[in-house]
Amino acid sequence: MAIDGYEVSNSNNEYVKNISLYEALMQSKNTSAVWLLQQLGIPYAKAYLEKMQMNIPDEGLAIALGGLESGVTPLQIANAYATFANEGTFMEASTIKQIYNTNDERIYQSNENRTEVFSHQVAWNMTKMLQKTVEEGTASAGTYPHDLAGKTGTTQHPFVKGKSKDLWFAGYTPTYTAVTWMGYDRSDKDHYLTGNSSFPTELTKQILTELDKEEDLTTTFRKPDDVVDLPDPIKLPTIKNMTANIVFGGMTIVKGKLTWSGSDDERVVYRIYRKQDEIDEMIGEVTGITEYDIRDFSLLSKNMYYVVPYDPLTKLEGKPSEIVELSLN
Repeated sequence: MAIDGYEVSNSNNEYVKNISLYEALMQSKNTSAVWLLQQLGIPYAKAYLEKMQMNIPDEGLAIALGGLESGVTPLQIANAYATFANEGTFMEASTIKQIYNTNDERIYQSNENRTEVFSHQVAWNMTKMLQKTVEEGTASAGTYPHDLAGKTGTTQHPFVKGKSKDLWFAGYTPTYTAVTWMGYDRSDKDHYLTGNSSFPTELTKQILTELDKEEDLTTTFRKPDDVVDLPDPIKLPTIKNMTANIVFGGMTIVKGKLTWSGSDDERVVYRIYRKQDEIDEMIGEVTGITEYDIRDFSLLSKNMYYVVPYDPLTKLEGKPSEIVELSLN
């Protein structure tokens, strides 16, 4: 697809009509990243990079996917990801933390210069999304027993079709930020990678696991007191096993009951529709349960119904169920 004349495609060539930014990040949807940059504006986005000492001369939408003339270093990426870990504050990485003279007076302290780049809320939102990316998204390869937030990256090789030039994993725990890059210093038809970003992802998790044996790393991210937690995405189910039955007894002598199989997520809303000749009518909805009682219907008419799952976070509906008929037969 083309966005402002820039051709972009998803790596798996799969596209959906609507997707949340949370899910797009987890699934590495290139089209969503480019669209978001186009909506924000390149100068606005680059201003944030400059606050983290990433001065990029490039001006095109390819920036959203790391399509840069000269690229960036693993250290620059580590500095940027550490900003999220530090609740939105940028602190340039350094090899030496402190220097003392012979009188035990501190004459140097690293990270004295701090830049507020993101709010606590934005930093926490990114941590939550990147943590979910490690758990269930493109960075799920390998294992690490504690909290880890991160993202993968792959660069297509410019000379060898179907092969990779660079493989990345960048992420952070509550204690450390880690960036792993795999590739060749020289890119030509004889130097390419045959693997994918699962390689640096697994390697990073192995290193962190070994490091955890040497020192007890902090196991979980702590949510700042001044932020609102970000809910996990809702996965809308494919509704199956739709049934419609007449039930006798109770306060109303005759009523209809719809039942179906849905999701274990109690946040999912189910909208119930009555099939009509022109515009179908939504007659009700339930949350977290998979049945619905119908009292307003006629046994002399044809009563056709179906159910549609609804995500209250994204305000999007899923795929409708099969249509069932409520009748005495």
